[in-house]
Amino acid sequence: MPYQLDRLEYERDILSIKLYEPLSNQETEDLAAEARGVFTSGSPVYLMLDLREFDLAKSLGRLGAAFEDIPFPQSGSRQTDQSRVAVIGGGPILKLILQMTNALSEQTAYVRLFSAEDQAITWLREQMSGGEY
Repeated sequence: MPYQLDRLEYERDILSIKLYEPLSNQETEDLAAEARGVFTSGSPVYLMLDLREFDLAKSLGRLGAAFEDIPFPQSGSRQTDQSRVAVIGGGPILKLILQMTNALSEQTAYVRLFSAEDQAITWLREQMSGGEY
């Protein structure tokens, strides 16, 4: 399967999505359908998105189209303010986009880029507990 979406076995509050190349249109729609329930639950989301084996540039348009009908919470809501996304991989373009976004924002960095899974999990655990893990 070109993607995996599940809760970490040892950390049930962290949702893990690993994307592999390539995703067909149907697989992209299936992933969006699975994710829809998580993002519309009203609860904060702690997401680890693993893009190490995925070419984001080739699939960005297709992913955007599949996820555009998911009603993400409004800025300032409890779900948005407490949710965090740890991205592993993603390449230099994603790194540049995140750096620019975080530099222009006066708010907490909701999305951070990591090179290793253990770093991403540690940061998500810290964010869940409101301090150091």
